[in-house]
Amino acid sequence: MHRVPGDHPLPRGRGPMLPLDILPGTLVAAPFLGALARAVRPAAPSEAALRILACVRRKPGLGLSELQRESGVGWASLYLHLETLRAARLVRSVNVGRRRYVYDAAAGVPPRHEVAFPRHGTGARVARAIADTPGISVRALTEQLALSQRVVYYHVSRLDEGRYLKARRWRGRGLFPSERFLDALARESARP
Repeated sequence: MHRVPGDHPLPRGRGPMLPLDILPGTLVAAPFLGALARAVRPAAPSEAALRILACVRRKPGLGLSELQRESGVGWASLYLHLETLRAARLVRSVNVGRRRYVYDAAAGVPPRHEVAFPRHGTGARVARAIADTPGISVRALTEQLALSQRVVYYHVSRLDEGRYLKARRWRGRGLFPSERFLDALARESARP
């Protein structure tokens, strides 16, 4: 009996499928080893990836919109090639609020893109409440400060982004200040 591709049962397994010869001229799918898949890299970067890398080296700190415009690459290709360049450790991206900035990995990231400790306003109130009551929940913060949950989540996310909170996964758990948080709070308290 001659089988055609597609009418044979597929072996059960996890991960991507790799076609293997079953009969001369026909293919069957079998589980592909994940470690081997991660080890395989493209031989040379594409022209688009090289254009993106050239733009990043020429103007470090470009946002994604500016990088897309400068390089002339479509959005889908931009994300694909940025991920490839990041995996190759050629570029590094930094999220600041809703924006993402891209830098040459060898040059590093300037300190201006680090999240500053909130010195006044609602951010400072949220920070002070976390310092006064370590382990406080977001729900308790909303009630204590009479703020909406959305506002509290925004300011807690900013503190987390700046590495001012201990746990990186703070949702559903208490909020604990990190050493960086306590140092920044001490500096703010010492200001005249």
